[in-house]
Amino acid sequence: MQDRPRDDNGRSVTLAAVVAAVLLGFAGQGVAQEAAVEYEKTLAKYQITYNWQTHPAFPSAYEGPNSLVPYREDMYTFSATAFWGMRLWQGSELYINPEVVSGMPFSGDLIGLGGFTNAEITRAGGRVPKLYLQRLFLRQTWNLGGGTEQLESGFNQLAGTVDRNRIVLTIGNFSTLDVFDGNAYAKDPRTQFMNWATGPTRPLTMPLTRGVSAGALPSRSIEAIGRSDSGA
Repeated sequence: MQDRPRDDNGRSVTLAAVVAAVLLGFAGQGVAQEAAVEYEKTLAKYQITYNWQTHPAFPSAYEGPNSLVPYREDMYTFSATAFWGMRLWQGSELYINPEVVSGMPFSGDLIGLGGFTNAEITRAGGRVPKLYLQRLFLRQTWNLGGGTEQLESGFNQLAGTVDRNRIVLTIGNFSTLDVFDGNAYAKDPRTQFMNWATGPTRPLTMPLTRGVSAGALPSRSIEAIGRSDSGA
């Protein structure tokens, strides 16, 4: 069997490099300000990821339309995301995440593997980088007392102080994983385990495009549940 002609990635990689350079230029302006911040009114952070993988040729007794091709091939993903946020009024936080993505999976489609080796490929739609709005949501917090805790600055998180007992409403275009089911090892393929089978997104985002959708989701944080005071 002859190797399938390999497509030229030069143009897409060059464009991706230009986008990365622009975002890195903006990101460099904030490096000196990465020290611990107690309170933020605005937020600007950036994340850029390039992932390249290959597999060698291997013997295959059978090859169907949904099989991983048995000859050597490469795949890649590129993503560049801006995380912008600001406070509009007391207790409110508005976040917007424009994103540029590109990439091609093994065998030209998401086929041939039970757990795909790079979960980032679910964002991509071809070699030509595409700009789209990944997230746009409002988070409103109502503080209910019980002491305070410090929230550190992060992606889609303005630094500030909130009550330990609070109610939070998130509304807009976001992922369920933005609100709950945090995982320190397999939540984000950009920084943690890359295989799609290890992440928590299958039951939550399988039917959704790129893992986000429009909706509203309330959440509650209570410091002491079921606590009672006794006295004479």
